[in-house]
Amino acid sequence: MKFLVTIIVVSFLIGCSHTGANTKKSNTIDMKACSKDSQCVSVAASCCGCSSGGKNMAISSQKKSEWNKIHDEVCAKNICPMMMSNDPSCDATPVCIAGKCKLDVTQ
Repeated sequence: MKFLVTIIVVSFLIGCSHTGANTKKSNTIDMKACSKDSQCVSVAASCCGCSSGGKNMAISSQKKSEWNKIHDEVCAKNICPMMMSNDPSCDATPVCIAGKCKLDVTQ
């Protein structure tokens, strides 16, 4: 449940930084926009990353500092468990597929 709330809050914060139609959708795409694999990085998908029972996701390396700032603000008071995650995203490789950063769990 915390994960869902975190995603909603982060999406809202990202959406508030821009104006126009389809803001939330265009900002999510913007965070993931790429043209080659080297432009993608893996980040914690919620407040608790893989070293705390969470998951990873892929975003554009150009947006990593923006993501970290949002992540730190949203998750400042969050307490994460001390447990390694078994989620496949934790060992996945960030790749660029069809102009969007994604995690390749098959490698």
